[in-house]
Amino acid sequence: MQPRLACLDCGIEIPLGDLSHVNHAVVAARQDASKLDRIQSVALDLVSHQRVSARISTGIAGFDRVLGGGLGGGLVRNGIVMIDGEPGIGKSTLLSSAAGRIAARGGNVLYASGEETAEQVAACAPRIGHAVEGVRVISTASLETILRETRLLEQEGWPIDVLIADSAQALSTLTVSSPVGSVYQVGAVTNELRAFAKSKHVAVILVSQVTKDGTAAGPKQAAHAVDALLSFGRDDMDVRWLRSSKNRFGAVGEVAQFEMSATGLREVDDPTLVAWRELVGEPGVAACVAAHLAKPVVVPVEALVTQEEEGPAGRSVQAAGIATERVRFVLESLSRHGGVSFAKCSVRVRVPLVAGAEVSDPALDLAVAAACWSSLHRVSLGRSIFAGAIGLSGKLQVGGRLDARLEYVSRVNASALVIGTTATPRRGNLLVHGIGHASDLVPVLETLRVRE
Repeated sequence: MQPRLACLDCGIEIPLGDLSHVNHAVVAARQDASKLDRIQSVALDLVSHQRVSARISTGIAGFDRVLGGGLGGGLVRNGIVMIDGEPGIGKSTLLSSAAGRIAARGGNVLYASGEETAEQVAACAPRIGHAVEGVRVISTASLETILRETRLLEQEGWPIDVLIADSAQALSTLTVSSPVGSVYQVGAVTNELRAFAKSKHVAVILVSQVTKDGTAAGPKQAAHAVDALLSFGRDDMDVRWLRSSKNRFGAVGEVAQFEMSATGLREVDDPTLVAWRELVGEPGVAACVAAHLAKPVVVPVEALVTQEEEGPAGRSVQAAGIATERVRFVLESLSRHGGVSFAKCSVRVRVPLVAGAEVSDPALDLAVAAACWSSLHRVSLGRSIFAGAIGLSGKLQVGGRLDARLEYVSRVNASALVIGTTATPRRGNLLVHGIGHASDLVPVLETLRVRE
């Protein structure tokens, strides 16, 4: 006998394999369609704010910050979070650590694994050094079995607070007859988990695989169905980063960064700041305070300018982490407005990726110009930091979030800040050079230079 299905959104029974309800809340029918409970509307002013805004801390400060909520951040009850990342990146390590910490705070966590056995999941716990009392594991690819287990646990007096489903591509539901991992299956699994989270006041974390281009695998509606979409990746220095690209309960672009150790993941404050401090004092290095993420970051820019005695009069430009044409424009502006010639020069510029993405802030222009000037003249700019976008006329602008940039630079032990604005903003004892045109840059660089 085939199971009967019911669409809670439409209030009717539907046949198995009916794809017209794939984006709706579909469950196994337990009663006649005529007796299905209608989803009830509620008065907004009567909804308990405390109940709606309740969060569950993961015990990992960076994870909580990315999820949103500030100092009291964490998972939102009734919410579903999707985390994607390439195989072996450390998703299971991160979630196992979070599960143990949630349980240590009195929460009940069910870890549903469609790919690993319970023994394989449990083997990770001693390595990361967290207690697992309060964490239960179920190994199955059937979503109906997982949801039935949550009901049985509740009947036994163990209602779950957090459900971790690993992964969307490994689970399947009877509401769709497509193969496991197909577009329809992933969409149906996501929607049923969303309905479960909303109806049972449970926080759900859904793990997802990634495609070749690094985006979450599965249909686009799956990403639209979740409340938060987080990406877990790594950079060239093997630093793991967790970044939010969608978040209904927090800021988009928030990032936490981790290092993998023998005892699991360890959060690091600001790898780009560490990298800059290691390069301070070297010719050809300038830093930009970039509004790249939810909060400003210091991005070290490296340049190598070599003069060629022979060869064509034009310059050769290579760039990594930034568009080559953008570097060419900065050099042309510096030559036109600053009188700095890069004729017969080989120019190489490197801007590191931050949280797996190129820095797109236009204010990077001044740092690129300063790094190239520093390398050309073989002088250091010390702990100076730059921020300013160069226009076609040579006029400079700093862009948005000026106060946030100033506040951040004042905390990183910078010696000076050169910023593209005619005003000279003050920030404690920080020396700020406000310049409005590219022609003003070279005189300021001459005052900041530290000879070898």
